[in-house]
Amino acid sequence: LTTERLPDWELDFGLPDPCSAPIPATDHCRAARRAKIASLGGQSAAYFIGVAAALGFTITITTFKPFRLGGGAQWGDPLLGPGWQFVWRVNAPQTTVARFKLGGSVWGDPFWTIGNTELECRIKALAPAHTLVIFAYS
Repeated sequence: LTTERLPDWELDFGLPDPCSAPIPATDHCRAARRAKIASLGGQSAAYFIGVAAALGFTITITTFKPFRLGGGAQWGDPLLGPGWQFVWRVNAPQTTVARFKLGGSVWGDPFWTIGNTELECRIKALAPAHTLVIFAYS
């Protein structure tokens, strides 16, 4: 029944969208739907970590603040100028691999997909308009 209603679910949540993978596997479609449902709004680091987790990515988020004397700055802190309070960084693994799964993938799905382009697209699409998000891969 769930697979029969898949087109309806995708229509309800605007899938596929520009951030969806070009050849979505069944598990991947479920992850995209979970990410869409979880992405109803938010600006906190926890919100974006949850959206990434729903897509199958493990991330952390780093925020920045401008350097101010007497503002709690410590030796070794970067000397960031004004505007850095609107910049945040998503820290993610260099490569994320989604593997073919028995019972979760269907005939014709690739054995694996590699990349973080969907993560970047989804985070950039949801990022508050007054902020700048950058990505760091380790």
